Amino acid sequence: MELVKVNETVTRNYGGGGKQTEEVTSISYNIVDNDNVVGSASIGDGYFNMSVSMPGNMAEIKKKIETLLVME
Repeated sequence: MELVKVNETVTRNYGGGGKQTEEVTSISYNIVDNDNVVGSASIGDGYFNMSVSMPGNMAEIKKKIETLLVME
């Protein structure tokens, strides 16, 4: 599976003297598996959302999710 960027939200702040700061505040992706979109994900500072369709029963899918969420 891979993430394919769909869009990003950018905040631009203009200060005195024409100074500009630019910050990406969120990014949305399609989740693609073998050239098929199987879900979507979005990320921002302090959060992520993900929705994915995958084959399997609830126990199999739970195990896949737990594998995805392992942080070392």
